[in-house]
Amino acid sequence: MKSKKFLLAFIILTVLFGYRCGKKNTVPEELQGVWKTSAPKYKDCFLELTKVAIIFRTAEGEDDYNTIKSIKIKKIPNEKCILYTISYLDRERQEFKFPIYYDLANNGVIRFKNQPRISWTKEKR
Repeated sequence: MKSKKFLLAFIILTVLFGYRCGKKNTVPEELQGVWKTSAPKYKDCFLELTKVAIIFRTAEGEDDYNTIKSIKIKKIPNEKCILYTISYLDRERQEFKFPIYYDLANNGVIRFKNQPRISWTKEKR
């Protein structure tokens, strides 16, 4: 009985340690925080990036918490922006990709790849 408990504890700790320590699963510090836009369509919405999660606040006021699986980083040649593709798992454990551009030239504005005209700025703490 003790060996089963020990084995279970070992597996849980190994998974948690591996999940937390994997650098490709961690959001870079410059992206961490709450992001908002002045676009009327997203008036009551926000995007929050933590070290290990991406949270979408919907117009209905609900938070959609998603676990980050991995992050792919691509520097855009001759541009002052970086393309981050965040892969995350939703509540049903389905994987989604969320590509965003991080614009260094405009004080760290992000733009969704599918909505390049809408800029999101990080809230000051």
